Amino acid sequence: MSDTSSRDEASMEELREEVDAHWAKMKAIRLQQADRNESVMDSDFWRPVVMGFVGGSFIGTAVGLTEFLVNARKIAQKVGNAGVPRHLVNSCASKALACSGFFGVYQVTGTALDKFGILSEWSWENAAVSAAVAALPFLRNAASRANLPVFALLVAMERWDKYKVVQRMREEGIKVDTSTGALERV
Repeated sequence: MSDTSSRDEASMEELREEVDAHWAKMKAIRLQQADRNESVMDSDFWRPVVMGFVGGSFIGTAVGLTEFLVNARKIAQKVGNAGVPRHLVNSCASKALACSGFFGVYQVTGTALDKFGILSEWSWENAAVSAAVAALPFLRNAASRANLPVFALLVAMERWDKYKVVQRMREEGIKVDTSTGALERV
Protein backbone atom coordinates (compact mmCIF):
# COMPACT_ATOMS: atom_id res chain seq x y z
CA MET A 1 0.00 0.00 0.00
CA SER A 2 2.83 2.41 0.81
CA ASP A 3 4.44 1.65 -2.59
CA THR A 4 1.26 2.80 -4.36
CA SER A 5 1.08 5.84 -2.12
CA SER A 6 4.66 6.86 -2.89
CA ARG A 7 4.04 6.42 -6.66
CA ASP A 8 0.93 8.60 -6.40
CA GLU A 9 2.90 11.27 -4.55
CA ALA A 10 5.67 11.09 -7.16
CA SER A 11 3.19 11.44 -10.03
CA MET A 12 1.51 14.37 -8.26
CA GLU A 13 4.92 16.01 -7.84
CA GLU A 14 5.62 15.51 -11.57
CA LEU A 15 2.25 17.07 -12.37
CA ARG A 16 3.01 20.05 -10.12
CA GLU A 17 6.36 20.53 -11.86
CA GLU A 18 4.67 20.43 -15.29
CA VAL A 19 2.07 22.98 -14.19
CA ASP A 20 4.77 25.24 -12.74
CA ALA A 21 6.79 24.95 -15.97
CA HIS A 22 3.69 25.83 -18.00
CA TRP A 23 2.99 28.88 -15.81
CA ALA A 24 6.62 30.00 -16.10
CA LYS A 25 6.38 29.77 -19.90
CA MET A 26 3.04 31.63 -19.96
CA LYS A 27 4.43 34.29 -17.61
CA ALA A 28 7.37 34.89 -19.95
CA ILE A 29 5.02 35.19 -22.93
CA ARG A 30 2.72 37.58 -21.07
CA LEU A 31 5.63 39.73 -19.89
CA GLN A 32 6.83 39.99 -23.50
CA GLN A 33 3.30 40.99 -24.54
CA ALA A 34 3.23 43.57 -21.75
CA ASP A 35 6.55 45.00 -22.92
CA ARG A 36 5.14 45.32 -26.45
CA ASN A 37 1.85 46.81 -25.12
CA GLU A 38 -0.17 43.96 -26.59
CA SER A 39 -3.46 42.52 -25.51
CA VAL A 40 -3.48 38.99 -24.16
CA MET A 41 -5.23 37.82 -27.31
CA ASP A 42 -3.07 39.67 -29.86
CA SER A 43 -1.00 36.58 -30.51
CA ASP A 44 -3.73 33.99 -30.95
CA PHE A 45 -7.16 33.87 -32.56
CA TRP A 46 -7.72 30.19 -33.27
CA ARG A 47 -6.91 28.68 -29.88
CA PRO A 48 -10.08 29.91 -28.12
CA VAL A 49 -12.19 29.17 -31.20
CA VAL A 50 -11.02 25.56 -31.42
CA MET A 51 -11.33 25.23 -27.65
CA GLY A 52 -14.92 26.46 -27.92
CA PHE A 53 -15.98 23.86 -30.47
CA VAL A 54 -14.04 20.96 -28.94
CA GLY A 55 -14.75 21.83 -25.30
CA GLY A 56 -18.42 22.39 -26.07
CA SER A 57 -18.69 18.99 -27.73
CA PHE A 58 -17.09 17.23 -24.73
CA ILE A 59 -19.40 18.94 -22.24
CA GLY A 60 -22.40 18.33 -24.51
CA THR A 61 -21.59 14.63 -24.80
CA ALA A 62 -21.32 14.32 -21.02
CA VAL A 63 -24.62 16.15 -20.51
CA GLY A 64 -26.32 14.01 -23.18
CA LEU A 65 -25.06 10.84 -21.52
CA THR A 66 -26.23 12.03 -18.12
CA GLU A 67 -29.69 12.94 -19.42
CA PHE A 68 -29.92 9.56 -21.14
CA LEU A 69 -28.94 7.69 -17.98
CA VAL A 70 -31.51 9.61 -15.94
CA ASN A 71 -34.24 8.64 -18.42
CA ALA A 72 -32.93 5.18 -19.45
CA ARG A 73 -35.69 3.20 -17.76
CA LYS A 74 -38.44 5.29 -19.38
CA ILE A 75 -36.76 5.00 -22.77
CA ALA A 76 -36.38 1.21 -22.44
CA GLN A 77 -40.06 0.86 -21.52
CA LYS A 78 -41.10 3.06 -24.44
CA VAL A 79 -38.95 1.68 -27.29
CA GLY A 80 -37.75 -1.65 -25.91
CA ASN A 81 -34.20 -2.68 -25.17
CA ALA A 82 -33.29 -2.86 -28.87
CA GLY A 83 -33.90 0.89 -29.30
CA VAL A 84 -31.87 1.99 -26.29
CA PRO A 85 -28.43 2.20 -28.02
CA ARG A 86 -29.87 4.36 -30.80
CA HIS A 87 -31.36 6.74 -28.23
CA LEU A 88 -28.04 6.86 -26.37
CA VAL A 89 -26.20 7.92 -29.52
CA ASN A 90 -28.92 10.43 -30.43
CA SER A 91 -28.91 11.97 -26.96
CA CYS A 92 -25.13 12.34 -26.80
CA ALA A 93 -24.78 13.54 -30.40
CA SER A 94 -27.55 16.13 -30.21
CA LYS A 95 -26.24 17.65 -26.98
CA ALA A 96 -22.65 17.57 -28.27
CA LEU A 97 -23.68 19.35 -31.46
CA ALA A 98 -25.75 21.96 -29.62
CA CYS A 99 -23.06 22.72 -27.02
CA SER A 100 -20.28 22.71 -29.61
CA GLY A 101 -22.23 25.12 -31.78
CA PHE A 102 -23.10 27.43 -28.91
CA PHE A 103 -19.66 27.52 -27.31
CA GLY A 104 -17.86 27.75 -30.64
CA VAL A 105 -19.96 30.74 -31.71
CA TYR A 106 -19.52 32.22 -28.22
CA GLN A 107 -15.72 31.99 -28.55
CA VAL A 108 -15.70 33.29 -32.15
CA THR A 109 -17.84 36.27 -31.16
CA GLY A 110 -15.83 37.04 -28.01
CA THR A 111 -12.50 36.74 -29.79
CA ALA A 112 -13.70 38.86 -32.73
CA LEU A 113 -15.02 41.57 -30.39
CA ASP A 114 -11.60 41.66 -28.74
CA LYS A 115 -9.62 41.53 -32.00
CA PHE A 116 -11.57 44.42 -33.53
CA GLY A 117 -11.20 46.49 -30.36
CA ILE A 118 -14.92 46.63 -29.60
CA LEU A 119 -14.93 44.88 -26.20
CA SER A 120 -12.04 43.40 -24.26
CA GLU A 121 -12.01 39.62 -23.96
CA TRP A 122 -11.69 40.09 -20.21
CA SER A 123 -14.82 42.21 -19.76
CA TRP A 124 -18.18 40.93 -18.59
CA GLU A 125 -19.82 42.89 -21.39
CA ASN A 126 -17.96 40.77 -23.92
CA ALA A 127 -19.24 37.61 -22.24
CA ALA A 128 -22.82 38.89 -22.18
CA VAL A 129 -22.83 39.98 -25.84
CA SER A 130 -21.11 36.78 -26.97
CA ALA A 131 -23.53 34.58 -25.01
CA ALA A 132 -26.54 36.46 -26.39
CA VAL A 133 -25.32 36.13 -29.98
CA ALA A 134 -24.52 32.43 -29.55
CA ALA A 135 -27.84 31.67 -27.82
CA LEU A 136 -30.07 33.40 -30.41
CA PRO A 137 -30.52 30.33 -32.65
CA PHE A 138 -31.58 28.27 -29.65
CA LEU A 139 -34.44 30.55 -28.60
CA ARG A 140 -36.76 29.42 -31.40
CA ASN A 141 -38.44 26.44 -29.71
CA ALA A 142 -38.83 24.85 -26.30
CA ALA A 143 -36.59 21.86 -27.08
CA SER A 144 -33.70 24.17 -27.96
CA ARG A 145 -34.35 26.45 -24.98
CA ALA A 146 -33.88 23.41 -22.72
CA ASN A 147 -30.15 23.70 -23.52
CA LEU A 148 -29.83 27.21 -22.06
CA PRO A 149 -28.83 26.06 -18.52
CA VAL A 150 -25.98 24.00 -20.00
CA PHE A 151 -24.91 27.00 -22.07
CA ALA A 152 -24.94 29.17 -18.95
CA LEU A 153 -22.72 26.59 -17.25
CA LEU A 154 -20.25 26.72 -20.16
CA VAL A 155 -20.06 30.52 -19.95
CA ALA A 156 -19.69 30.41 -16.15
CA MET A 157 -16.82 27.91 -16.40
CA GLU A 158 -15.09 30.03 -19.03
CA ARG A 159 -15.48 33.21 -16.95
CA TRP A 160 -14.17 31.41 -13.85
CA ASP A 161 -11.11 30.33 -15.84
CA LYS A 162 -10.52 33.93 -16.96
CA TYR A 163 -10.89 35.12 -13.35
CA LYS A 164 -8.31 32.57 -12.17
CA VAL A 165 -5.89 33.53 -14.97
CA VAL A 166 -6.15 37.22 -14.08
CA GLN A 167 -5.68 36.40 -10.40
CA ARG A 168 -2.62 34.25 -11.18
CA MET A 169 -1.13 36.96 -13.42
CA ARG A 170 -1.55 39.52 -10.62
CA GLU A 171 0.35 37.18 -8.32
CA GLU A 172 3.09 36.99 -10.97
CA GLY A 173 3.37 40.79 -11.21
CA ILE A 174 1.35 41.31 -14.39
CA LYS A 175 -1.66 43.60 -14.45
CA VAL A 176 -4.50 43.08 -16.95
CA ASP A 177 -6.63 46.07 -17.84
CA THR A 178 -10.01 44.35 -18.12
CA SER A 179 -11.49 47.12 -20.25
CA THR A 180 -8.84 46.86 -22.97
CA GLY A 181 -7.07 43.56 -22.28
CA ALA A 182 -3.72 45.38 -22.19
CA LEU A 183 -0.96 43.87 -20.09
CA GLU A 184 1.56 45.81 -18.06
CA ARG A 185 4.22 45.01 -15.50
CA VAL A 186 3.40 45.93 -11.93
